[in-house]
Amino acid sequence: MTRYRRNFLPAGSYFFTVNLVECRLTLLTDHIQRLRNAFRYTRTRHPFVVEAIVVLPDYRHAIWTLPENDAGFATRWRSASNEYRYNGLESTSYRDRRRASLRVEVISPVGARKAFRNFTRRVRRIKPMYQLLLGPAFHSLPQSIRTLHRSPGTHRFTGECTVRRGDTLLSQLFARAASLPPAGMTALTLTVESNEKHEVWVREFGSYRMRSFLRAQENRLYESLGLARFIFELTVDDSRIRWTLLEVGALGVKLPKRWFNLDVSEYERDGRYHFNVQVNIRGAGLLVHYCGWLA
Repeated sequence: MTRYRRNFLPAGSYFFTVNLVECRLTLLTDHIQRLRNAFRYTRTRHPFVVEAIVVLPDYRHAIWTLPENDAGFATRWRSASNEYRYNGLESTSYRDRRRASLRVEVISPVGARKAFRNFTRRVRRIKPMYQLLLGPAFHSLPQSIRTLHRSPGTHRFTGECTVRRGDTLLSQLFARAASLPPAGMTALTLTVESNEKHEVWVREFGSYRMRSFLRAQENRLYESLGLARFIFELTVDDSRIRWTLLEVGALGVKLPKRWFNLDVSEYERDGRYHFNVQVNIRGAGLLVHYCGWLA
């Protein structure tokens, strides 16, 4: 349901925050040209001045100044939203075209400029989680690695992957607990939902889906994968990101780190992002080894 804080001020400057109902969608940036066209169309029918605007994947901020004796901001947003949803997104599902919710605040022109300036400064301070973990070394990484760990939002990558699995009973039990993929060579799709504090990785090995939750805390990377929990330290070495295991546990029980031998790295080859993950268990041999590329 669309809701306004209704404070009508003819010829006033309004600061708007507009959110998509489906916050995980990226419609606003995916269809940025259609959004521009919707605004142009609305301004021809209901004139107003756009003082400033910021568009992010699932919400946007804007400052408008209305004409003299006119306080009809609701009419303008309704026109722009309808033009964007129904004329611009006709190929998407009904769910993707659901009405956006609006939070509107009326402020003075001076206050509007100050609010917008503070917001853009805050946006510039948002950094990818990996940049926070790696610090200045993040900028020394090849472009393909920085692209995969880019700014917050939802991003999708495709490639290929080869998976090997251990055949001992112990390795099979660990693989089941961690929801590891089956052996074989397959197409790989990675969807990353990220902000500056955590990321959700959904890896699709053909028809098999593996989901993990990653978060940054105290310069450490915490990963939850099935019933297993890991803590890593990330470093940059020879233009690679290397993952060093600090702790591991399952079902809330901390396991001895010496049981596990990990070789996890991200690197670039032939201009593509590559990854290598190999885990061995002491006394049981190989747990899993998967490697491949994404673009």
